[in-house]
Amino acid sequence: MKLILSTFPDDTEALVPWLENQLMSSSLGILVMELAAVHGASSHIGLDEVLGGSEIEVLQVGLKVLGKEQIQTLLTNSHLLWDLQEKIYAEGAEYWTRCHAHASTDPKWHKLQSVISGASRRQSSRSYRQRLLTGVLAAGLLLLGYLLGNSNRLRPNSLPGEWGWNSPTAFAEQGSKREYLNDLARTAEQWFNQRPETGQTLAQRLLEFRQGCSKLLFAKHQPLPVEDRRWLNERCQAWSREIDTMVLDLETDSDPVLVREATDQLVHKLAGTLRERANQ
Repeated sequence: MKLILSTFPDDTEALVPWLENQLMSSSLGILVMELAAVHGASSHIGLDEVLGGSEIEVLQVGLKVLGKEQIQTLLTNSHLLWDLQEKIYAEGAEYWTRCHAHASTDPKWHKLQSVISGASRRQSSRSYRQRLLTGVLAAGLLLLGYLLGNSNRLRPNSLPGEWGWNSPTAFAEQGSKREYLNDLARTAEQWFNQRPETGQTLAQRLLEFRQGCSKLLFAKHQPLPVEDRRWLNERCQAWSREIDTMVLDLETDSDPVLVREATDQLVHKLAGTLRERANQ
């Protein structure tokens, strides 16, 4: 897997066109994940705060109107790139398609433009965010596989939320199939150790759980026979999709308590499934 950051320009003058090309790409979500892995957790700064009074100019003539500090803030708070891309897709002038011709040949660009032009701005924004989040989570699986194999090349800081399958000790290298699957069930039930009440804290907890699913998918599962490894990966992919849906529910203003209860049911179900398989 080739990281997008491997194409990061050494020349500061080339940075603006490079970043503009990324903003016009349907693969922006992968870059957001890579930047987050390098720079760590983003601050709560908003796009309006970064752009200041330059928003209209950016939409008309691109990023060249921004200062170096503003560009750096966008890169170190990579979630802002999602917001900027959405704004460009919805309100950007002809500059963005004329100067970045590859966008005109990207089928995802045309599909998104159709959605935005054919629906209300609010509805299109929500639909776009849902598709984008799903794409980024999928890209995260690929990125995590790279990170696990190249951890010595990245900063050594431990990841936040190291519980459950996201814990460094979650996957034993020895033992029986029964012990291994029962341990996975018990580890997953660490979900119940915290009971988030707000949408924001619940989303964070869900994303930590989801990151654990990614680690499970990339784990070697040495105590398991090949057939059981295949079964476990298939089940984890299904559980991951359910977690993705719950995150999207929170993004669309669902009741956090109801989403948490649905997650509780999922954890009970997956733990029972793992224990049942352990006894087969």
